[in-house]
Amino acid sequence: MTNQDANADLRAARRALADAVKDFDDEGRPCSEEEWRYKFMRATREVTPKQRAELWADSLAFKGEAYNWLQAQKKDQTNKDLVGDWTMLEPLIEARWPTPVPDQDAYEEAQRAQFMSSFMDVQAWSSILCDPTNPERPQQQWAMQHRARGIACDSTNRDRVLHTLNFSVPGFVISLLPNGRNYAKDFETLCKHIGELSNRDLYDAWRDRALLESIGTLSLSYTPPASSPSPRSRSPAPPATARATPTPKTLSVTPATPKRGSLVSFDETPPAAAAQAVPPPIPPPAFSILARQAPPHMPSTPAPTPKPLVVTPGRPTVPNTPVDQARHRALILEYDQKFGTRRPTSEEHFPLTPGSLQPGPGVCFRCGMGIHGSVECPNTPLDERERFMRAVILNPRAAARRQGRAGTVPGTPTPAPRTRDTFQLEMATEDAPTGWETDHYESENE
Repeated sequence: MTNQDANADLRAARRALADAVKDFDDEGRPCSEEEWRYKFMRATREVTPKQRAELWADSLAFKGEAYNWLQAQKKDQTNKDLVGDWTMLEPLIEARWPTPVPDQDAYEEAQRAQFMSSFMDVQAWSSILCDPTNPERPQQQWAMQHRARGIACDSTNRDRVLHTLNFSVPGFVISLLPNGRNYAKDFETLCKHIGELSNRDLYDAWRDRALLESIGTLSLSYTPPASSPSPRSRSPAPPATARATPTPKTLSVTPATPKRGSLVSFDETPPAAAAQAVPPPIPPPAFSILARQAPPHMPSTPAPTPKPLVVTPGRPTVPNTPVDQARHRALILEYDQKFGTRRPTSEEHFPLTPGSLQPGPGVCFRCGMGIHGSVECPNTPLDERERFMRAVILNPRAAARRQGRAGTVPGTPTPAPRTRDTFQLEMATEDAPTGWETDHYESENE
């Protein structure tokens, strides 16, 4: 190499250092010593060892940590002759700034974590996929990146294919692939087919799936309006005075007196009663109230005010937690979709209202909240299907009656089968005619 060529290489190295590498001061600026030395070696690839040592000394920040270290080495009697040649200076630099040993296990684990967390987010690409004028294909870019991460991961092709189909790709994308799930160990072909998917087909499949999920979420998360009373969640019945007080005008029933007259009077509602937050339940029919009143010719006393209904302690109740209420609403919707208004059977049960009593002896099947008969029940009635479920399907007495039929209880004789009545069928035959009609022909010549 001539002196002119060496000078040209030195000038080129200085220009490369000025453009790509800044002065090093060993305080993390502009980068770590390991990264700075890598850039320095790349920029000074064509120079001699002595020129590289000079360039390294010229690239140190003034009065920086590395600058002060080099000045101390020049004053040292042992190392002052070593700093002029890069082959002898580099071991001193390595002793002062040792290069970190890369952790190969950590690198491979990071590559594996990137591959495992790779997911095809079609929703984020929806604005690109639905635009026919956009030539971009995000699924192709993702497939190439996913393939590179899979190859960098220390695993087999079969594991890569299984993880891609089970975790990295949505279910609606698998139906669009030419081979479906039948890729076995062909990871390259799987990534190639994913990248070749059509933008429109991918968008239509994602939109259909999103619509189905939204419909399912709406049907499961539906709650009745707060303004209308829910037939599935009831509170204890209020007193009779509160039940008999509608909002604008009330139809009040007065107790019977010896004087005959009108038993029904229309009165204005008091202001305090009109401000109730919860609408009272519907009162029982008027004819049932009149039927229980005393005759007009007999003295009567005012009926005692009934107390609010409280669930009898010790009786098992249907669980009434928020989770149970949500499950009850979901079961009601499922029953309505399958059977509609059809009455339940022993195989098709209607769900019981949370907070009500379990069916048992004495439990009212009309309201499910108290121990009384269904005729005098003052509470809001349950759904007709739930009443039938309590009264017929889950009622222990009804079950005993069904099981107590003849022929099922041991010791009960079964009646013999009825014999079919028989009748004699008589056929009458007519006598043979007399006279000229005979059984054979007689000739006159004989």
